[in-house]
Amino acid sequence: EDARQFNTLIQISQTAKASEELWYPLITRLNGILGAEITLERMFLDASNVNLLLIGRATSEIAAISLKNRLEKDSGIKSASLPLSQIRPLGDRSVGFSISIVLKSE
Repeated sequence: EDARQFNTLIQISQTAKASEELWYPLITRLNGILGAEITLERMFLDASNVNLLLIGRATSEIAAISLKNRLEKDSGIKSASLPLSQIRPLGDRSVGFSISIVLKSE
């Protein structure tokens, strides 16, 4: 029983290490792309580590669209999608957005 628990802990730590190796470079790149007009509120990465969803706020619709265009130019991103239906006005004159991203496989 102790050996099984130990092996489980080892597997969890290996998974956490692999996740850290994926997230750190991705977050660093995104931080450089976002800009002052964008506030990122949530990020979701699916189990395949390919599909990413960014949810956030922008100072304007133009700022949100500009972010999508900057994301598409990043060498690690295959595509970025921001349907107009995913840009919604918020009470403080900013807009909320959801951008779907497909990362390039390594």
